[in-house]
Amino acid sequence: MLSILMGCGWGGGCIAWGRRLDELVDGVNGSHANHDTLDRWKQRTVDTYEGRPWDIYDVALFDTVSNFPIDIQLFHDLTEGTRLDMMNKRFANFDELYLYENYVNGTIFLLFFQMMGIDPESKSSLESVYHATSIFAAGFGLIDMLRDVGEDARLGRIFLPKDELLLAGISDDDIFNGKVTDNWRAFMKGQIKRARGLLDEGKHVINELEVDVRWAIWTGLLLYMQLLDGIEANDYDNLTKKISLGKGKMLLTTLVGYGKSHGLF
Repeated sequence: MLSILMGCGWGGGCIAWGRRLDELVDGVNGSHANHDTLDRWKQRTVDTYEGRPWDIYDVALFDTVSNFPIDIQLFHDLTEGTRLDMMNKRFANFDELYLYENYVNGTIFLLFFQMMGIDPESKSSLESVYHATSIFAAGFGLIDMLRDVGEDARLGRIFLPKDELLLAGISDDDIFNGKVTDNWRAFMKGQIKRARGLLDEGKHVINELEVDVRWAIWTGLLLYMQLLDGIEANDYDNLTKKISLGKGKMLLTTLVGYGKSHGLF
């Protein structure tokens, strides 16, 4: 998934908050983390918002949220997304997966958009912007999962919807053993079509942002679309192969992203 650090943009307090949340569950003492750990973390965030920081890192967060109108619910949603990760939860269907993506990627995008700002000339309501953001972010999150499905499987994780795997005739063991079958190829074609559809449906939100922010989002969109192209080029083998983009292609895509953000093409 997209890094918490990207979502927090240039807000140092958000960066520190995200790193510490990661450390809580994935750090040296992460194996001891439980629901109480995250409940205390949520209370600590509330205390910081209310001007009662626990340490200097919380002071940095308080400074950030004092200067940017960031809804505390976004931090709570990220914490709940972390809770789902910690539970090693399987998703019964795409609706559950979509909700998870709202907790993580959707929240990250909203954090970024709230900090960077909506174009003053935008005529869209905040509700419509946030709805499009949710759809757009879900597309990014799904592509992250498709890119990393083999790596996740080697860690004992499967994020893909159980009901759709069952319908496609794909077992968990097939994924864990890296079997790229015709069933898998057909399943992946459907997932790639869904990911492209989500990005296409939500990408109009880019034009609702401040002009200076659009470049980064356009570039990210184009790079992620190329990840899907790469999976197709590998005959849908994302179980034993991981797609990566070369520096030259990334540089060219960045330039194309700049052009699109400024309406050059």
